[in-house]
Amino acid sequence: MRVSRVIGYQSFTSSDLAAVVTCSSNLLIDGQGNRANACWMSAYSTTGGVRFRYDGTSPTASTGLRIPAGAQPFLYQGDLGKLRFVREGYGSHASLEISYVQVSD
Repeated sequence: MRVSRVIGYQSFTSSDLAAVVTCSSNLLIDGQGNRANACWMSAYSTTGGVRFRYDGTSPTASTGLRIPAGAQPFLYQGDLGKLRFVREGYGSHASLEISYVQVSD
């Protein structure tokens, strides 16, 4: 699998992640009509990490898949419209960066 096109970019700060956030639908399609079908995700933090779910259900500070601070960016391929994110725990200073991409085999 290879990244064939970068479609968009989104960044969430710690204050954004205090509530559940989703991928911005206007960043999933570029000006030529190409649609993202995957994304690179990475979390940065001085404390805590980010939790996410990919089934359209909201994660909580203690439930959902964990993206620990400082982990290597990883590729997620699936329904980007169903991704939901929240920071891990009150007082956590996590941020999240997402690059929306188009991948091909």
